[in-house]
Amino acid sequence: MNKLALSVPFAALSLAGCINGADGESDISTNTFDVGEMIADTDRTVVVATASPDYSTSDVAFIRSATDGSAYVSENALATTSPNDIGISVYSDSLYRSGRFGFDNLTKYSLSFGFVPTQEWQYSVTEGDASANPYKVVFESESRAFIVQYGLPNMWVIDPSVSDSGETGFKLGEIDLSAYAHADTNGTPGMTDALIADGKLYVLMDRLNADFSATEHSYLAVIDLATLEEIDTGKGAGDLKGIDLGIKNAGNIDLHDNTLYIAGQGNSAFGATAGKYDGGIVTVDTSSYATSMLVDDGDDASHPYGQIQKVEVVNDNQAFFVGRANWGDDTLYHFNPTQANPAGSAVSDIQHLNIADIQHEALDDSAARYSDLVYVAVQSATSDPESRGRIDVVNVADQSLIGTLELIYNPTDIEVMDR
Repeated sequence: MNKLALSVPFAALSLAGCINGADGESDISTNTFDVGEMIADTDRTVVVATASPDYSTSDVAFIRSATDGSAYVSENALATTSPNDIGISVYSDSLYRSGRFGFDNLTKYSLSFGFVPTQEWQYSVTEGDASANPYKVVFESESRAFIVQYGLPNMWVIDPSVSDSGETGFKLGEIDLSAYAHADTNGTPGMTDALIADGKLYVLMDRLNADFSATEHSYLAVIDLATLEEIDTGKGAGDLKGIDLGIKNAGNIDLHDNTLYIAGQGNSAFGATAGKYDGGIVTVDTSSYATSMLVDDGDDASHPYGQIQKVEVVNDNQAFFVGRANWGDDTLYHFNPTQANPAGSAVSDIQHLNIADIQHEALDDSAARYSDLVYVAVQSATSDPESRGRIDVVNVADQSLIGTLELIYNPTDIEVMDR
């Protein structure tokens, strides 16, 4: 493992209360890590949503590489206490920041070469008294996208190409998913993730009850992008047109070739006597909608991986998931997604950590030493305001830890942007 050199100016560590570029100026901190080998394409940017250990402040970090192999991490350009809970989405050369629970807005930023984000617009996405709690944006094109909103029964259809916050035409319509809501909620199905493949929009819903317990199976709704009508897959119970996934509390979805991979953490307390989690990794065939349990989280007596949190598929032979043995005790596992009942193998240097997210990047740069990387968002094990999170960089080929990029705050979400 190569522990990358870090130099952070003192001023950069004292900006927990600074505001974002829309409200005022903040000092941008750009740190250089002497990697000595290319870990990112020079035409790409790795974007990381971050939060202070007490979640009072959010920020966005930007990671790029130069031809000399140095990695540059830029922070503080969007550090703010409002919103302090954010999600990020990327498309083309733009960043979209979601102000989540209680903030209910979406802000678009363009990025200059020097990592300086410029706000283009901001829109409220709330309805009535309920918090929309927007998680992410899924893009069909420059002029049509879909907002995954955990707190609403409807998925918004938007036009992200609007040029100004006051311009009409931002909201194009809605997709009603209230049929999937648990009976004792206010009609919200709990949208957690979505992606687009082969002219269809796949929307993942956890279907938790009002106490945020998973008593029902998670579902996948399939939307025809030509009509924005829901497709009857024949895989749902009763009047539900979507796909019954057979697992509970599903949180994220990934696509490789014609197969969807969906991770569900189930619903149970931690520990050896906790009972069955009812989670795991389920595959969905995008042609037949057939489902299959690929990685089971165990039975009443044995939980080899704990609760399965995230899944990231790289190619036919390489994939990763995060298993949680207890809160703050996560391990990154490697597995072969094309094997029947594959066993997860713990990545030696990424064990017993607080892992918030994982993200794959395929490297096309001629200077790159590696073909594929996985970025791992590791949060600090303490709530000390001066403690830092980091991004661990893993070589997919041999699952070795290449190096670590330290951050001012804790990473919460990772996206890779083509620029």
